[in-house]
Amino acid sequence: MPGDTRIAAQIVTGIGFLGAGVIMRGRAHVHGLTTAAALWATASVGTVVAYGRLILGTVVAILVLLLLVIPTKQREKEASRAAVTPPRRTPPSVS
Repeated sequence: MPGDTRIAAQIVTGIGFLGAGVIMRGRAHVHGLTTAAALWATASVGTVVAYGRLILGTVVAILVLLLLVIPTKQREKEASRAAVTPPRRTPPSVS
């Protein structure tokens, strides 16, 4: 259906514009890449569901959710472990 492809093309254009606006570049760091990727993933899930592929949309939404949550939880766990563990001290050398 020609109308469907035109709608999908406009979604790609709009999300590309929003994603580009989310990405911020500093001197040594780039911020917002994960947010931009999450916007793309959300738009793709919405498009798939709009085309009537509910099972595929549900599976992809769960996969995206896991890919966004698991690394965040691991980072939080590592940060809390680093905050609890005191730094190692080397004993003074006796000469």
